[in-house]
Amino acid sequence: MAIKTPKWLPKGSRPTAYGWVSDRGELLKSLRISAEEIAEWHAERQPKKVEMLVEAPSKQSKLSKAQVDHFHSRESVDNVVESNDDTDL
Repeated sequence: MAIKTPKWLPKGSRPTAYGWVSDRGELLKSLRISAEEIAEWHAERQPKKVEMLVEAPSKQSKLSKAQVDHFHSRESVDNVVESNDDTDL
């Protein structure tokens, strides 16, 4: 079981074989801590490895003027609204 950092310790404190030490080297809490416990404490604070997602690049194509006009025209929006009104929920 890994050792836990006491909440009252200042940030930057770390365990040593002699106890908890501040980032300035001051002994804050005298305590015997084994090398295995210290190694486990450091291992828990290492950032987790993140698996990189590798995907094939998506292919982009240019839209024709007719497609752009269709998507931006008010008629296409009205048609969608009308077709949704016909359905019963």
